[in-house]
Amino acid sequence: MLILEQVIAYRIDSIVFCAALTLAVIAVSRSLRKRHGAGLPPSSSLLLGILIVAGFIMPEVAGERERARLQKMLDGIAPTYAQELELLGHSRLTLDTPADDPDYLKMIESQKRWLAVNPNVCDIYTYRKSPDGGIMLMVDSETDYDRNGVIDEDREARTDLGEIYPDATEAMLLALDGKANFDPVPYTDRWGTWVSASVPLRDSSGQVEGAVGVDFNASTWLAAIAGNRGAALSLVVIVGTTLLSTGVVVVVTKSELAKREALENERSKLQDQLLLASRKAGQAEIATDVLHNVGNVLNSVNVSARMINDCVRASRLPSLGKLAGLIEQEKARLGEFVTSDSRGRCLPEFLSQLHAKLNEDQSAIQKEVDQLVVGIEHIKEVVRMQQSSASASTMYLPTEPTAVVEDALKMNLVSMERHQVHLHREYEPGLSAVPMDKHKILQILVNLISNAKKATCHPDVAERHVTLRVRRVNRGDAIEFEVQDNGVGIAPDALAKLFRHGYTTFEGGHGFGLHSGANAAGEMRGSLTARSDGPGTGATFTLTIPVQQTQGAARKEAA
Repeated sequence: MLILEQVIAYRIDSIVFCAALTLAVIAVSRSLRKRHGAGLPPSSSLLLGILIVAGFIMPEVAGERERARLQKMLDGIAPTYAQELELLGHSRLTLDTPADDPDYLKMIESQKRWLAVNPNVCDIYTYRKSPDGGIMLMVDSETDYDRNGVIDEDREARTDLGEIYPDATEAMLLALDGKANFDPVPYTDRWGTWVSASVPLRDSSGQVEGAVGVDFNASTWLAAIAGNRGAALSLVVIVGTTLLSTGVVVVVTKSELAKREALENERSKLQDQLLLASRKAGQAEIATDVLHNVGNVLNSVNVSARMINDCVRASRLPSLGKLAGLIEQEKARLGEFVTSDSRGRCLPEFLSQLHAKLNEDQSAIQKEVDQLVVGIEHIKEVVRMQQSSASASTMYLPTEPTAVVEDALKMNLVSMERHQVHLHREYEPGLSAVPMDKHKILQILVNLISNAKKATCHPDVAERHVTLRVRRVNRGDAIEFEVQDNGVGIAPDALAKLFRHGYTTFEGGHGFGLHSGANAAGEMRGSLTARSDGPGTGATFTLTIPVQQTQGAARKEAA
């Protein structure tokens, strides 16, 4: 009990929690800076700082609330019991009252009854000032402290009327002065350790003639307060752990995205296409094979490019320029120069050698160019094979179109309700199940609904509306899913770039969703389109999936 009392008095639990959380934040921030170059986000740090303060306040509030509840319970029992004792004639008891006095025995039985119906109370007793100015006990019935149904200890026996109580507290003396009070500080006597409520007893003239004491087990009292403090701290710990984990995830995710973006910028356009194709297919092994094969071909391409570069650098064209300059210089006597001048007589042989060398250079360059063409064609074949493998991953199963929309809506519904977005459904009645790749369609619709919600959450949008439509089109040969919002709209120049990889109109977006959705629609031989009349007019996205082709693909896979 002493430990609990010190924990509550000095707020050791709150101090330990706040110190632990502070050290955890510092350690995590240092680790993140070392590994990812950035500490916790400012928002997470601010919230964690607020949480550290809450670690002091919330346990204190919870403990005081439990303390007040227990005190109210004891404060409510003592006055009511005091009134009953006053009616039973407690003021008439004296030190000469015999132990078998009927009124005294009625008070004893009343006390037992009160203890029986209030199991949280450990003891009820009355007391007065003794002739020497101390305190003496008056009505103090036998008390079954251990609740085993038997009065089997000396401390559980009935106290003699007038027994001197040597451990008087200030709260007990205040009650004898006519001041009802509650003493939350535990005190110990030969019966145990308690916290108590005391109220005065008055005679028929209104004078204080004694007092009633109601004891509550101090260990139970402290344990209840400590338990409520612990529950409050547990909640703070859960929130703190969640905030810290979220901050780590945000930093790590941003770091990884930055690394990937840097890597993609450094690679060639061809490698970007291969990585994107392998990512869409979700086949890591295929991606590894593709990059390995392309890497081998690129080695050959690199060698050919260097050979061409070397041939061009070693070309004899500069010599041809010198020859042209010499002829230009001697053109006035060109015949004499060719026949008489030693330099001129070397021209035919030099031209023959230059011609041979240029032919040799042209052949070498042509050979390397041919090698480059072969290498590039090989790379294109590797890409085609990977794309074929990705297309083969589509799975078609009979699915109700409206069920897919509802599944996508469930993943956004909580957020839409939180932002007070009004939802409208316009489903064509009687739509039956058709073979379709549910997961790809679901992926597209989840992104479209989420984008529609974001578009309506702009401050300029007064009432937020999102409409979902499902219907058959093209004489029933296709299913059309439509997501319409009354949000911020899309500018014409942005509409043309909307499905490009990495392009986004949302602050903080990555530009992957619509690009991925358009590719997924294409893999199902469908289409994903967007239309908007401009900023402030909302937008409509339409996903069209052909039913006949889907059924044909399903039969092909079944075969």
